[in-house]
Amino acid sequence: MTDVLGLADVCISTASTAVLDGVYMDVPMAIYENDQPVFQNLPNITGVDDVEYFVSNPSGADLTEIQFHYGDVEKNFEKCCDTIEMVMQ
Repeated sequence: MTDVLGLADVCISTASTAVLDGVYMDVPMAIYENDQPVFQNLPNITGVDDVEYFVSNPSGADLTEIQFHYGDVEKNFEKCCDTIEMVMQ
């Protein structure tokens, strides 16, 4: 997914880990069929008009709240590694 997002100007997806990949890669994201409260600040796609508007105005995708909610990736990896090491000892 990250290879594809690296080539994308914007991304429209269902609420999935693809959204998180895009958010952390700073790719403007929009959601269709959104059922996840954490993604409520992203543009919601309900029809063709929404797609056209989002593609022409991708700056409406607020990624900062989602990045704050899930935290810094490097710090999260470090916490995971520390926990695994502790369990393995």
